[in-house]
Amino acid sequence: ITHDILHGTRRVDVHEATVAFGEFPPTLVDDILASDDGPVVLQCAGGLMVEHPLLQPHVRGVEGGVDSIMGLSTTTLAAQLRDVVEARRAFAE
Repeated sequence: ITHDILHGTRRVDVHEATVAFGEFPPTLVDDILASDDGPVVLQCAGGLMVEHPLLQPHVRGVEGGVDSIMGLSTTTLAAQLRDVVEARRAFAE
């Protein structure tokens, strides 16, 4: 969501991203949580860290971008910000 408080306009977009996992051992979640950064993993968007060294070998593919999996699609955000800038220019004319 981008909200231009100067002009009261708002844009809402949905960006979907998926992660495909291969098979992983039944102890993987416990191993990740027991690692030094285990508590950080619980604070990640979606409750996982696709870039975690113990999980990464089991990631078979990411569609939609890792940035979106982490919580914010930079492509979508850039498009929204461009729209805000263009709308402000239109208001100024």
